[in-house]
Amino acid sequence: MALAILVKGKKRSVKTFSATAAFSIAASGITEPAVYGLMLKMKRPIIPSIIASGVGGLFFGLCQVKVFSLVTVSILSLPQFINPAGGNNFVLAVVGLLLTTIVSFVLNWLWGIDESMFDEDEIEAAAEV
Repeated sequence: MALAILVKGKKRSVKTFSATAAFSIAASGITEPAVYGLMLKMKRPIIPSIIASGVGGLFFGLCQVKVFSLVTVSILSLPQFINPAGGNNFVLAVVGLLLTTIVSFVLNWLWGIDESMFDEDEIEAAAEV
């Protein structure tokens, strides 16, 4: 969701905030900036994000992807899906991550975003004067 807003957004403040939110999710699994700063404020990304989470959860459940050590979920913690006994659990986890991210990006892109609740950028405000 944050990546779709980053690419599709027009206001600099929205793009900056969504880039920061996407980085915090990828690097440390902290989702609060994206949820409270983007999703709940804009309201439109809620439904596509829920659908994408359902698609990802369905994939993980059907493929029986397992976690072998419980840590905060982020890109850096993907090794938690490596099965000590071998197997393709890690590959399925990466595929599930990519599937969920792509579905979320596409649905949020198609659903659209509403930047009206964010303040105008200083550059836009100066151009109007």
